Amino acid sequence: MKSFTSLLLFIMFFGSAAVNADPEITASEIEAHIKYLASDELAGRKPGTPGGLAAAEYIRGQFLKLGMTPFADNFFHHFRLVSKVEPGRNNKFQFGDKSFVLNEDYIPMSFSAPGSAKGEVVFAGYGLDMSNDSLSWNDYADIDAGGKWVMILRGDPDNNAPVSRFSDFSQDRLKIIESQDRKAAGVLLVSPPAFNEKDKLIPMFYDKVSDGSLIPVINITRALADEILAGSNTTIENLIDSTAKLDKPISVATNSVVNAQADVVKTKVDAQNVAGIIVGSDPLLKDEFILIGGHYDHIGMGGLGSGSRTPDTSAVHNGADDNASGIAGILEIAELIANEKPKRSLVVVAFDAEEMGVLGSAQFVKDSVLDIAKVKAMINLDMIGRLDKTSKSIMVGGSGTSPISEQICDSYKNGLVLKFSKEGLGPSDHASFYSSDVPVFFLSTGAHEDYHTPEDDIDKINFDGTVKVVQFVSDVALDLLNRNESLAFTEAGPKVRDSSRKLKIALGIMPDFTSKGNNGLGIAAVTQGRPAEAAGMLKGDVITAINGMSVKNIYEYMARLKKLKPGQQITVDILRDGKKIELIVDL
Repeated sequence: MKSFTSLLLFIMFFGSAAVNADPEITASEIEAHIKYLASDELAGRKPGTPGGLAAAEYIRGQFLKLGMTPFADNFFHHFRLVSKVEPGRNNKFQFGDKSFVLNEDYIPMSFSAPGSAKGEVVFAGYGLDMSNDSLSWNDYADIDAGGKWVMILRGDPDNNAPVSRFSDFSQDRLKIIESQDRKAAGVLLVSPPAFNEKDKLIPMFYDKVSDGSLIPVINITRALADEILAGSNTTIENLIDSTAKLDKPISVATNSVVNAQADVVKTKVDAQNVAGIIVGSDPLLKDEFILIGGHYDHIGMGGLGSGSRTPDTSAVHNGADDNASGIAGILEIAELIANEKPKRSLVVVAFDAEEMGVLGSAQFVKDSVLDIAKVKAMINLDMIGRLDKTSKSIMVGGSGTSPISEQICDSYKNGLVLKFSKEGLGPSDHASFYSSDVPVFFLSTGAHEDYHTPEDDIDKINFDGTVKVVQFVSDVALDLLNRNESLAFTEAGPKVRDSSRKLKIALGIMPDFTSKGNNGLGIAAVTQGRPAEAAGMLKGDVITAINGMSVKNIYEYMARLKKLKPGQQITVDILRDGKKIELIVDL
């Protein structure tokens, strides 16, 4: 990364010549930006695709026109991510003297570890070992899984019930962790009819979490499972029915030996945030930043695992509102402010891979592309193109992250109806900055029926309304850039992207979703007043074990938490600066 001094020298020679003599925010300019970004030509701007790169190049071109100074590699902050998974060449499944067919009889799970094993198969029901105030269930009580293939039913014994007693423990990944803890060689997952009446295999797709299981995991058909169970004089259907009638675990030592191998290929692609700076004019305040951003990626052609609300439809998801509208907004604001010579410096960032879990903004903060302590506020524009012509309402999230955020916004609303939400956390890129104690403003005109469908097209955009929103945001941005005192940060709600609200307890940490490699769970933020903070956990720590049980990724972390109870005292092993520390945590 260029030093800030280098950036200042760069702009002295190259930066000031390209500002626009007429920087007015106009509907025609917003329409032009959205028309290109949401065109079929870009095929939904999925990260790592030609369309995604073309969108980034377009944004970089606009930054160059404005004479902005680049961060990183000519405006691009590069990072890599997994875009898809598919079967490799070395998959096999053999039972008896028969070899079975990939994609017909079996398929590795997308999160499977690579590897092979030859061993006996034991049937472990639904793969559950749980207890709570009203229920105790252990599918492993009567079998030894060590060194064996464990056959497990997906779901739980209440698959046909409206409400399941087992719902907190029935996820596939949690069951795999239970098998790992019992030293299983691998897992064979079988879908009951309630999941899949036609006995089809689970299609492979990337579930947006790069860490996988530690053992091979293979999805097999019920027909193949019945062949393996034949020597035990039972079938999958009989075992499901018996479990339901008896309402207790049933396990079977099949004495059948399977020789199988799982091979999963993860395709990694290059992604890039696009970042530039308009250097401030005040000798002191120019070293402080106001950051305005939005994500430019979308979900491509849709499909399973993409986030499309029509996953069975393969069509261009143009994302005119989500979030070509936000990018059009930040480009117009950058054009206006480039002519204003504000006191503080404005950093403008178009984030990639937001749709994959705010990966671009998280990586931007993690890589210290700029000193986060000098970012005095972050404004995030996400879906600003559908202002209702009657209500004229716009959501302002994060209004509680500074004592005067709402007061500032009210000063510039100019006919807009502002609906404030105080919490700093949210499902967009501002969350990455809130977790680093930066006041945030999250602007959106709200979700709609076309969200994450092929119908989110440019003809639905309210261009005049978008101009009003962008003008409002530019006024707020100029206020933040030019006020003498920077905003004070206040914590507003949890910093945890809470996948644990259904749990009885939570430590109060926000996982680092950029962590990779099954080497532990990084901590991106620690929430005040929660058990993790009281025990001394810090941002940047890596959790490696809870009560002596390994924590290699987010799924093992969740599995460990599910078995804890309020009032317990537990040990948590962490790595801090390469040193192992054991903390005692009171829940």
